[in-house]
Amino acid sequence: MKKEHWVDAVINSTHQIKPAGTNPFWVIRVQQKIKNQQENRHAVIAAKWVYSAAACFAALLVLNILTFSNTAAKSSKNNIQSVIQQYGFMQTDYYFLDPSTR
Repeated sequence: MKKEHWVDAVINSTHQIKPAGTNPFWVIRVQQKIKNQQENRHAVIAAKWVYSAAACFAALLVLNILTFSNTAAKSSKNNIQSVIQQYGFMQTDYYFLDPSTR
C-alpha cells in the first residue's frame, strides 16, 4: 500500500511544475521555414540556360553525326580483311597443338 501511495505521489508531483517556456516567435519561425521548404520544392531554371543547354546538345549531336559519316565514307569496304591481316589472324599455325607440325 505504501509503495502504491509513493508511486502516485511521484507521478502527481509533476503537476505543480510549470512547463519550460520558449521564445514565442520561435514557433512562428519554424513554421515559416517549413512552409518555405514546402513551397520551394522545384528549382526554377532561367530559360536562357535551358536554351543554351539544348543548343549545346544539338551541336554535339551534329558534330557526332558528321564525324561518323566522314569516317564511314573514308573507310574501305574490306575493313574485316585489313584487320585480319594487320593482326596476323591469317596464320593458322597458332591453332596446332603439336609443336612439331609448325
